[in-house]
Amino acid sequence: FRENVISRRSIYLLNKAREKAHILIGLTLAVDSIDEIIATIRSSKDTIEAKQKLLSRKWAAGEAATLIELIGDMKNKIENDQCYFTEEQVQAILDMRLAKLTGLERQKLADELIDLKKEIEYFLDLLSSRQNILNIMKQELTEIKDEFATPRKTIIDENEFEHDIEDLIAEEDVVLTVTMEGYIKRVPLSAYRAQKRGGKGRAALKKEAEDILVEMFVTSTHAPVLFFSNHGQVYRLKAYKIPEGSATSKGRALVNIFPLREGEKITTIMPLPKNQDDWNGMNLIFATAQGNVRRSDMDDFKNIQANGKISIRLDNNDSLVSVCFCADNDHILLATKFGKSLRFPLKALRVIKSRTSSGVRGMKLAKGDQLISQTVLKSADFDAELKAQFFAIDINKRRDLALTEDLTILEEFVAISEANYEKLLEIAKQEQFILSITENGYGKRSSSIDYRITNRGGSGIINILTSERNGSVVASFPAEDNEEIVIMTDKGKLIRCKVAEIRVAGRNTQGVTILKTDKDEKVVSVAKVSASDVDGNTEEDEENPAINSNEVIH
Repeated sequence: FRENVISRRSIYLLNKAREKAHILIGLTLAVDSIDEIIATIRSSKDTIEAKQKLLSRKWAAGEAATLIELIGDMKNKIENDQCYFTEEQVQAILDMRLAKLTGLERQKLADELIDLKKEIEYFLDLLSSRQNILNIMKQELTEIKDEFATPRKTIIDENEFEHDIEDLIAEEDVVLTVTMEGYIKRVPLSAYRAQKRGGKGRAALKKEAEDILVEMFVTSTHAPVLFFSNHGQVYRLKAYKIPEGSATSKGRALVNIFPLREGEKITTIMPLPKNQDDWNGMNLIFATAQGNVRRSDMDDFKNIQANGKISIRLDNNDSLVSVCFCADNDHILLATKFGKSLRFPLKALRVIKSRTSSGVRGMKLAKGDQLISQTVLKSADFDAELKAQFFAIDINKRRDLALTEDLTILEEFVAISEANYEKLLEIAKQEQFILSITENGYGKRSSSIDYRITNRGGSGIINILTSERNGSVVASFPAEDNEEIVIMTDKGKLIRCKVAEIRVAGRNTQGVTILKTDKDEKVVSVAKVSASDVDGNTEEDEENPAINSNEVIH
C-alpha cells in the first residue's frame, strides 16, 4: 500500500513539473518576441481576438528551442526554427505581468526551467525502478520514526477485554422484566417514582403489545443473573448487559441474547447477589421431567463462559423443569402431569459437587407420567392431630391469625386446645396455597399443610384428580390472592383471571372451571402475573410511572 502511494504521488508531481515547464517555455518565447506580442494584443479589439491571433501564427523559437529540447516538451514542435503557442501558453502570456519583460526575469525563467528539468529527470528515474521506490519508502518511514518515536505511556494488555470493565458502568438499581413470550429488558429503578400505598401505579408493558409480564426482579447493574434452559445449560450475564428499554417497551427476545439450540428455551431466571462472598452457603435444587432432583452448591456456578456451561446431565428424553434457591429448613414439593405430588424436607438431599451428575430420584413416576413443577415450601412441623385442629379453623380466620398473630381468634373454636395455640400460629404463618391447572381448563387451590411430609423417591399422593373431564395437569405452583394468572391454549385463546376467584379445596378434588375449552382444545401454558403488574395495569399516570413503595418485587 505504501509503495502504491509513493508511485501515485511521484506521477502527480512529475505531471505538475511538466505542466509548469510548458508554461515557462511559452513565457520564454513571448519574451524573445515581446514587441510583436504587444503589437498583436494592442491591435485586437478584445481578449478572445488576441488569443486567436497569438494561436494562429508561428513564432520564432530562438533560444527557447534549446530549452524545449532540454526538458523534452512534446507540446511545442519546432519546424524551421519556428513553433506555435498552445492555449495554456497563450493564457499565461495574456496574464503575464510587465515585470517579466526585464532581462533579469528572462534569466530567471531559464534557470527555473533547468531546475524543472532536473526534477523531471528525478521522477522519471524514480518511477523506472521499484528499488528506488522502496528506498524512498524506507527513508520516509525512518524520518517518521525519528520525529515521532517516543516511549509508550500506556500498557497494551491482551487479556483486558476478557473481563467485564465494570468501572465504566454506573452502578444503579434496575428492574428486570420477563414476558410470557420470552422477552427481557432492564429499566432503571429511577424511572419509577415512589408512590404511597394504594397508588394506581402504571403498566410495565404496553397493552397493545399482546404479551404478559410474568416475572419482575430488582437488582444492581453489577449483579450477575443466571439463566437455565430446558436442555440443562446455564448462562450468565451481568445485569447491565441485558438490553435496556423504556418502561413500556417489549424488550429483547431471549433467543437473540443467548446461543440457544433448536428446541432450547430459558425456563428459569435467577438474579444473584453482586458480591460472590454472599453466595457462600447458598444451594440450588434442580428438578427434571423424569423425576430426578439434585442439590448443588453455588460455588459450582461462579465461572460461566459466554456460551454457557452444563448445569446438569440429562438422560435421553429428559429435560430440566425447574431450578430454585433453597435452604436447609425448606421443603420441596414435586408435582406431575398425572396429578401426583410428593413433599420431602431438603435435608433428605445431600449436596452433589459434580455439575455433570444427573442427581438422584426425587419421585417415582408412573409410566408416561412426568414432572411438571418444583416448589420450595416453608417448613412446617405438624402431626395428624395438629393438622386436624388446623383445618377445623375457617380459612379466613387462618389468614387473619397469620397476619395479626392474635391468638384470641382461636378461642371461638372450642375443640382446639389452648396448649396448641402457639403451634397453630406457627403453622398458619407457614401455610401456602398450591394452585393446580389441568389441560381442559379446570383448577383449584389446596393448602400446603394438606400435603404430608414423606421421604423422597416415593410415588407421592394426589395433588388434583385427573380424569376424562380434567385431563392432565399443566401447571402447579404457589399463588396468593393478590396475584393473577394467565392461561393460554393451543388454539391461541388466552384468559387472565384473579387467583382470589379460584376456590380453595382439598387435594382429592377435581377443581372448578377456569377456562371453557372446546372439544379439541387444550391448555398449554399457565403463567403467574407479577404482583406489580397486577397493581399497575392501569393506563393512568402515564407521565409519572411508579412502583408502590410497599410493593415486594420478586
